[in-house]
Amino acid sequence: MNVYLDFETASDLDLDVVGAHRYAAHPSTFIHCMGWRRGPMRAVWHPVDGRWPVLLEDALKFGTVYAHNAGFDRLIMQHCVPDSLAKPSFSQWRCTAALARSAGLPGKLAEAAEALQLPMRKGDTRLMKKMADASYTPTGNDRTELAAYCQTDVDLSLPVGV
Repeated sequence: MNVYLDFETASDLDLDVVGAHRYAAHPSTFIHCMGWRRGPMRAVWHPVDGRWPVLLEDALKFGTVYAHNAGFDRLIMQHCVPDSLAKPSFSQWRCTAALARSAGLPGKLAEAAEALQLPMRKGDTRLMKKMADASYTPTGNDRTELAAYCQTDVDLSLPVGV
């Protein structure tokens, strides 16, 4: 069983400056949401939801976990997801960015989707970048729009990783 996922996070640190390891391990880093898809089932999990949905938990325990730039998502899972929740082992992870590159496609999700002529396109990154700053206070529909952006990334990573 395969599950595709993507985290949206925030921190006092700039990911591009400090790198994924330091970013994920920093005490200010937190999860806004995690989009996921297992077969036709797709949803967005928020930390306030507590437990994983059963379909997701089973896949995280026993399945293969796909993410675009999986090293980042694996580190967020390791450092920011409570230990009380199921986490995949290192060997369960697959990186759709690496799979895209190995197939001669661009590594960036938006560019790979365009190269595959997918009808769906990656969302506007401006809100995601604003909300990645832990000092930003979401307003209006920011959280809903970020969750939709996250789910679009998950949906795009499915055909990119195949």
